[in-house]
Amino acid sequence: MKVRPLGENQVLTSFVAEANGQSMPMKFRVTGLPPLGQILEILEGPLAGSKVVNYYTPKGDKTAITVIGDFESPMIPAGHLEAAAREFLNNGFDEDQAYLKLMH
Repeated sequence: MKVRPLGENQVLTSFVAEANGQSMPMKFRVTGLPPLGQILEILEGPLAGSKVVNYYTPKGDKTAITVIGDFESPMIPAGHLEAAAREFLNNGFDEDQAYLKLMH
């Protein structure tokens, strides 16, 4: 994974993902808006052109996250796009959970 700063609150993240035995280059622009949330723009990969906003709400010693997404794809048919978007979000949630467990 490569992470390149683009500004004070913005990074460009690129990596190669494996799916169904194929390598796919992925590239995201992530803009942090602390403490409100972040914006994720998918620049390369199966969901290229998609945008996701994560909005953080304090809940005592925890934080609620509201996710709003506008998904599109140059390669996934419209009838399969919702399932692909949900899989993308679920994978991100699972990865975040694993990371947070390591931090505690």
